[in-house]
Amino acid sequence: MNEFSGAVPILNVKNFAAALDYYVNKLGFEKEWDWGSPPDFGCIGRGEAQIFLCEGGQGQSGMWMSIFLPDVDALYEEYKKSGAIILKPPKNYPWGSREMLVEDLDGHRLRMTGESKGPVNKANSLEQYNNLAQDVLAVYQSGDSSAIQRINDYTGQQGTQEKLRAIVQGSLGRPRDADLSLSEAQTFVARVHGFENWQALTENLKVPLESINLDPYATQAEGLLKHARAAQPEALGRIRQHLPDSAAPESIQLDDAQMVIARENGFPSWAKFKEQLLFRDAVHHLDAGNYTLLEELLDQHGLSLVDLLVAAGEPKVPMEQAFTWACMLGRTSDVAFLLDKGVDPLAGDNTGLNGLHYAVWHGHLDTVKLLIDRKVPLEVTNMYGGTVLGCALDGAKNQPQVDHLAIIEALLDAGAKVEGADYPTGNERIDEVLRRHGAKSK
Repeated sequence: MNEFSGAVPILNVKNFAAALDYYVNKLGFEKEWDWGSPPDFGCIGRGEAQIFLCEGGQGQSGMWMSIFLPDVDALYEEYKKSGAIILKPPKNYPWGSREMLVEDLDGHRLRMTGESKGPVNKANSLEQYNNLAQDVLAVYQSGDSSAIQRINDYTGQQGTQEKLRAIVQGSLGRPRDADLSLSEAQTFVARVHGFENWQALTENLKVPLESINLDPYATQAEGLLKHARAAQPEALGRIRQHLPDSAAPESIQLDDAQMVIARENGFPSWAKFKEQLLFRDAVHHLDAGNYTLLEELLDQHGLSLVDLLVAAGEPKVPMEQAFTWACMLGRTSDVAFLLDKGVDPLAGDNTGLNGLHYAVWHGHLDTVKLLIDRKVPLEVTNMYGGTVLGCALDGAKNQPQVDHLAIIEALLDAGAKVEGADYPTGNERIDEVLRRHGAKSK
């Protein structure tokens, strides 16, 4: 057997020197060798891990890799001091690992992975608590096996539908045969976490949002200011490269240092740099599925999704992708704006689903009504072979929202073919609507 001896990832970087500096001085790697004059290819290593860096070739930005180590928390403390870009702090996961997510200057992401040191972290965002409530509802109503597994992973217990129903009924004072609504499931989740009701839980979570990316650069600016005022030649050289008319070291201000950091990262000002970081925050929340946090980011800064894309100056984000995000988030005014601009509503997001699939699955009734009024086709299938109606039924089963029933009825009234429904669904209210429109058991 011709066994392999190892594998080394090759990362495409815009600037080899800058990438090498970041990996060495921020992430603690060592340069093992480089090639070229000036160098545009090289190898870095830390322990047994090696990475090749290639300027302008061999791959693209945004690659992911896992790096394994004994103590993720110690690395977290190290990286906080060095100014590394930390996207997510250490967290325990159900599959038995403790991970931290780090990013480099070219958007490559490093999953720093160690052994889990305790239970899975409890929910820390409204989105996570809401997902938990929806899982409780799904288990209570239908015994959904995937939802049971997620709840068991969260609690560390081996629960069943019968056990959960008994606990919920006891907490809410409901009889054994009582049905359960989403709002009641939210109340139950709030109570088991020590809050009287859902509103009290959500108020406890309302903390000011800050950029998850800005802190390392702000620290760099403060460090540059400190060294420049101490008249260190390297720091003064960086300042004067971008601000040639700067005065004596003692007169250099923080906004001067921030300007230098922004320009070293390719932006004309600190304000423009912050706008780009805000955009990156939004993308990170999308990647993580934290749609509530994304919504709060937009609301906090008084922006629509379209405003955000324009302000960030991100030409690589096609309007079709923005349209998909807007449908996913239920930002109906953004959806209307993009349709008026001629965006193809069927273009999708390279995921096999289009905007209407996302809108019905996430339960955004106003957005769905707009798309129906704009005559977006209803029988286009997604990558799983499901129609828009089928996607709505799947959302109602796996992540039920208040408006799913109304969405299903609106689709059927607009001409969606009931033959595309997986009938019966097990939800009597939904099945009654399907029967009225001619559904028959398969």
